[in-house]
Amino acid sequence: MIFARNSVTNELVSEVKKQIELNGKCRVSFNVIGRTKHELLSGELAQILPEYHFDIGYNYQCKITIKSETENI
Repeated sequence: MIFARNSVTNELVSEVKKQIELNGKCRVSFNVIGRTKHELLSGELAQILPEYHFDIGYNYQCKITIKSETENI
């Protein structure tokens, strides 16, 4: 799991890509108070990394995986 600060940075993007290359998946949790802020930051990360599938949960974590072939269509 990657524990991120309260913003999406280039370092975070690089770390997410690295973890997905190694493990095929990654979880990110932002150091923020409130689900709305977490969802906004997760959504921002998803816009930067559209090649991956994001499952933005209500548990203050987002799960990131490689998109399946059907999702890439």
